[in-house]
Amino acid sequence: VECRPAPGGCRGRVRLVNRTPQRREVDLEILAAVPSELRRPPVLNLEAGDIWVGAEEYTDLQTWAVRFDDGYRNLVKADAAAVANMSLSRAWATLPGTRIAYRLDLPKSVAGAKLGVRYLMRQRGTFRHVLYWDGQQRPVEFGAGSSYQWVWLDLGDVSAGEHEFELVVEAGPEPHGQRDLYGQIPGNIDLDGFALTASPREALVVAPDTQSPPRVEHCAVGDNRFILRTDLIDRTYALATTAGQANLVDRPHLWQGEAFAERMDGATVLGCLRIEGVAVPAGGQAEFEVLLADGADRGKAQAGLEEMLAAARTAGAVERGAAEEASAAEVPGRVHPRFELGHQILAANCLMNVSYPVFLPSETIATYTPGKLWGGLYAWDAGMHGIGLLEVDPAAAIECLNVYLCGPDDPVDFIWHGTTVPVQAYLFNEVWQRTRDRDLLAYFYPRLRRHYEFLVGRTPGSPTDRFGTGLLNPYPIFYNSGGWDDLPPQYAVHARGLTEQITPVCTTAHVVRFGRLLRRLAGELGRAEDIVRYDADIVRGLAAIERTWDVGEEVYSYVHHRTFEPFRHESGVNFNHTLDSMSPLLAGGCDPQRAGRLLGRLRSPGRFWTAVGISAVDQAAPYYNPDGYWNGSVWIPHQWFLWRAGLDWGDAWLGRVVPRQVAEVWAREVRRSHCTFEYVRIATGLGGGYQHFAGLSAPVLDMIGAISQPGRVTVGYDSEVRDVRMDGGRLRFECRTDGPSSRPMALAVMGSPGRYAVEHAGGREVCEADDMGCLLVLLPGREEWTEVSVRPA
Repeated sequence: VECRPAPGGCRGRVRLVNRTPQRREVDLEILAAVPSELRRPPVLNLEAGDIWVGAEEYTDLQTWAVRFDDGYRNLVKADAAAVANMSLSRAWATLPGTRIAYRLDLPKSVAGAKLGVRYLMRQRGTFRHVLYWDGQQRPVEFGAGSSYQWVWLDLGDVSAGEHEFELVVEAGPEPHGQRDLYGQIPGNIDLDGFALTASPREALVVAPDTQSPPRVEHCAVGDNRFILRTDLIDRTYALATTAGQANLVDRPHLWQGEAFAERMDGATVLGCLRIEGVAVPAGGQAEFEVLLADGADRGKAQAGLEEMLAAARTAGAVERGAAEEASAAEVPGRVHPRFELGHQILAANCLMNVSYPVFLPSETIATYTPGKLWGGLYAWDAGMHGIGLLEVDPAAAIECLNVYLCGPDDPVDFIWHGTTVPVQAYLFNEVWQRTRDRDLLAYFYPRLRRHYEFLVGRTPGSPTDRFGTGLLNPYPIFYNSGGWDDLPPQYAVHARGLTEQITPVCTTAHVVRFGRLLRRLAGELGRAEDIVRYDADIVRGLAAIERTWDVGEEVYSYVHHRTFEPFRHESGVNFNHTLDSMSPLLAGGCDPQRAGRLLGRLRSPGRFWTAVGISAVDQAAPYYNPDGYWNGSVWIPHQWFLWRAGLDWGDAWLGRVVPRQVAEVWAREVRRSHCTFEYVRIATGLGGGYQHFAGLSAPVLDMIGAISQPGRVTVGYDSEVRDVRMDGGRLRFECRTDGPSSRPMALAVMGSPGRYAVEHAGGREVCEADDMGCLLVLLPGREEWTEVSVRPA
């Protein structure tokens, strides 16, 4: 599938390839959907003298909670049912001591004024809220309901001029109230805003469901040509296809009973362009186009469509010929044929899994999402997505990175949504390694540093280091520390309500690695004062990590932050026989003997190693569950992390076997299903989850390239390479290492098996390349740039 802009609209070309021995007929559907944010918002129905203040427009917020969702202010979220499409939400209503301050300016006095609070509380909680108007106290009683409602407070006669008021939480939920897995407390309240008026009324805000329903127009204007128009959008669209029999199905509502209908984030499906009976011959292919032209009215849209159809007929033959010529030519740097199908299908899904429109407070953007069913922002998934995009479209990878990092004028430190693993740091490290572009470095360094300062706990309001131990805790920000939803210790922490007592290891490990990467970039920019700060952070973080070591079970633990006592399962076994305990391997500088024990456990069958890769949970642990989501499955992202860390530690098994195993399992599953998946079930060896997944699976593209793409050199986090060149069967590159490892390694792909001599200033060795010409090279381990040469022995 290829989409591109065209004058007055856009043009999508679909190419279907039949790899079966039978003729196939294919039906396709293209949805025309309006996301909830574009549906009619509530409308203010103010009279003369009425004043409205949005809840998101607070002048001061005093709370320990931090929730900078999607670039909005603290504790503000997107909300299609609120007047400004955003509301004050999350846990503010449950936190005793929270104070939210507002200011309004009355042009004239109001006799008998009332202050209305528009709010939504779906489940009643045990709270006590107080409103202070010009210092005078008034209790506020919120009642549960399924939609937004009002509570009105008498203010008496209010004079003209500036007034201040505060909403204060004096008591939170009763002690028996417990958070669920996602850290929610029953009774959370969404605040839309405040209305000051002399005539309180429900109709002061007219909600979308009381307005007239959207008008939708569908009609045919010729063979395979249609008009789609709705008053939800100020455009008229003309659609056409150049193959197959098409009809426009009127679907004004989501289809009931279909599995994916519940996963479209409340979008209203206006229509569905159904393309029927596209015939693809056995062993052949079919190609057709979908054209969309827009205009202010039907006439302009239809005229634009006719122009596009004429241009498509002229260009079609030329483009098909060029495509056939390109496919016949050898592609430079292509991956090994055994991995090509898996590489191509995942690359296609990486490029196609785009969501638009996605609304930030001040702009509308497009983002890469794990799958087309999910709109919006996903910081951790997008970082992994970018690592895959680097293999197929580096510019798109840089755009993906730029979505989540913020400049000095942005109101938040980074665009956060979901798990707090700083994958953007790892993604930029890959961008820097491949481009050495100093303009990109100058642009992204301050943005990355801003993200780091928040995660390390130095930014005002950041809760990560609130215990002051150096062991960072992400749970006030998000329920999930490492992306692993049902990881046993994480699940137990939430189920037992211990997020303020128990701390994981992986957050600190990733932030230490983040500091190491920034230290290197600061050196490139001559930022000596930053290097001093990073060095102190690294020492502090590593010391905190080492305090979590359980001597008896030889595992880094989830710990009680006050005592550093290990968090244990009901059986008495340490709860962290999981990949969280392996995360210090990424940080660099953890105790070498302890690291050796962890590396040995990773490669042990029946423990972490399985026939399909590295398990998220030790299979020998009493809480291992073969039917879990992360527990009982193999996922790509943490295998990617550990593989690169293995190159730092000089571990030949992690450095060479793991990426090969990932590539082989991926290729086998894609050949079997022609789908890209989220995870692999250990019990069955089959891929599972969403069938057109990208996101967290995207690093497979990097791993395939690293073991099979001639001329490729891949290193861990502590090493850098530059000036990679291959000429006449000889590979040369420069490298340096700035980490503590004494045996850093690299993967180098020569393209054919055999024995190769590796030479550099530190010595000479002969290495054996595998059947794809991939060999493991021991690097000089020097801080200065050193040339390495690899040639047939």
